[in-house]
Amino acid sequence: MRPNKSHNSNSSSRRPIPACCALVTLLLALALVAGCSGPGKQKWLSTFFDGVPVPGARTNAPAAPVTARPSTTNAVAQPAPQAERVKDFIHPPYANRQCAECHQARSAQRMAGKGATVCFACHNDSLANGKVKHQPVENGECASCHNPHQASNTKLLVQLPPALCFQCHDPFPKTAKTKHQPVENGECLACHNPHSSDFKKLLLKPDGKLCAECHEVQQELAKAKVKHQPVENGDCTSCHNPHQSANKKLLLKPDGKLCADCHEVQQELAKAKVKHQPVENGECTSCHHPHQSNNKKLLLKPDGKLCFECHEDVQSQLAKAKVKHQPTENGECLSCHNPHQSNNKKLLIKPDGKLCAECHEDIQQQLAKAKVKHQPVENGECTSCHSPHQSDNKKLLIKPGGKLCAECHEDIQQQVAKAKVKHQPVENGECTSCHSPHQSDNKKLLIKPGGKLCAECHEDIQQQLAKAKFKHQPAENGECLSCHSPHQSANKKLLIKPGGKLCFECHDDLEKQIAKAKSRHQPAAEGDCAACHKPHAADQNHLLAKSVPALCSECHEDADLQKVKQHQSAANKTACVSCHDPHQSERQRLLKPGK
Repeated sequence: MRPNKSHNSNSSSRRPIPACCALVTLLLALALVAGCSGPGKQKWLSTFFDGVPVPGARTNAPAAPVTARPSTTNAVAQPAPQAERVKDFIHPPYANRQCAECHQARSAQRMAGKGATVCFACHNDSLANGKVKHQPVENGECASCHNPHQASNTKLLVQLPPALCFQCHDPFPKTAKTKHQPVENGECLACHNPHSSDFKKLLLKPDGKLCAECHEVQQELAKAKVKHQPVENGDCTSCHNPHQSANKKLLLKPDGKLCADCHEVQQELAKAKVKHQPVENGECTSCHHPHQSNNKKLLLKPDGKLCFECHEDVQSQLAKAKVKHQPTENGECLSCHNPHQSNNKKLLIKPDGKLCAECHEDIQQQLAKAKVKHQPVENGECTSCHSPHQSDNKKLLIKPGGKLCAECHEDIQQQVAKAKVKHQPVENGECTSCHSPHQSDNKKLLIKPGGKLCAECHEDIQQQLAKAKFKHQPAENGECLSCHSPHQSANKKLLIKPGGKLCFECHDDLEKQIAKAKSRHQPAAEGDCAACHKPHAADQNHLLAKSVPALCSECHEDADLQKVKQHQSAANKTACVSCHDPHQSERQRLLKPGK
């Protein structure tokens, strides 16, 4: 019976073995865990404890996709596609399993410090001296942008810009017409420091210097003579939106409205009667450079050359013209015109006359003192006679003298055209040889009083008057126009009327006597007064052309006179008018009464 006993005793001694083995195995496992390396420990921890990632796994990796349960139909389930492995960027302490660098213990999830103090233990340069701090950084919210263990993006970023930036900052409108290239490319960090900066908006450099990294404005600005103040100050964003805009060149507002924020041209423009078209259209940069220029007022080109970009007609006329207005030739357009707006036609700085008087002061002074003024000049209508830019005529006249004057004085032009006799200066269109075009102290705007003016050309008559013993009263008084027409006439010598009729204007008593007389002297009857009399001056009484009887002998030959008994005596030969009336008589042969 020993065998049976022996069998029973063996059976009872084997039962505790599984319990003992389990206990031994557990003790060995604990010993192994306590003594194994970091990866080995993590492998054991991930096996026995939930929440501990397996070695190499991403802590913030998205959850694995849940596959649907196999259908009860006969369809065969397809295996899920394997995502392509993306190379991760791993935080060095995590890669080296130095968990205690950040956590309270190697196996603890609680951080070793409060907020960002843990990060700043290593990354102590982020907020060193920055005046402006990124809010998440200042709040210690590093993990709002960075994954603390590993990520598929550089710098352990949760997402790449601009998607990351748009987590807090509103995305830019997709409707923007103009976008800054770095913004469109999502290169936020090309301009901004993500942690801190000494400059507003977390910029890497001050406005101007930052923009100059890409835009070569700085080089041109350094050479320029005239610089736009905001550009010189580096205030690029005072005009440009750094991200996007509905306007060209990323401008904050359209050209004109933007410029009007600093330049009060808009107010003056609103009130002005005449507006320069580019200014009215807000096209400031059609004339001005927005950054710098070598010309005053930031003009794209010097005055004249700039104006000629649009006013080509003036330039072409100027090139061909014989006479040029000095300011126009010098390209000094702004000496007469306002470049933006004016209350005067043609954008003039002042009304015609007042503007011209700025340089032509002599004319203004003469005009103020003059007794007689040319109507256009008095009205300030200088351009009614003069071209303001250029002309082929002297004095910048719109037309040659005579033709210009005829524009208003049409009656004279018509009379001259029909006249038989024409005053030479009038026929030649030399109106200003007698008339002052602006003002005068003499009637009819004459340069000099009548007689003195006529004597400028008719010097012979002036000399006769000076030497003669007897002078015709009108000629002595310089009243040439009492007998002569200054422009044209149907009568010789430009006489206002035929000889006799003219003389009878003053000698009307003689005209009546001749009309009633029975006997008339032939020259007197025919009105040929000048046959015996000088019209201007003479050395003989009564302005006779010669002494008597020499004058009478011009017509009455001595042989005929000798046939008359009374003429045969020597005394009677020298005293014709002692017996005869030179004009008319009631007796035959012009004999005086009692002869």
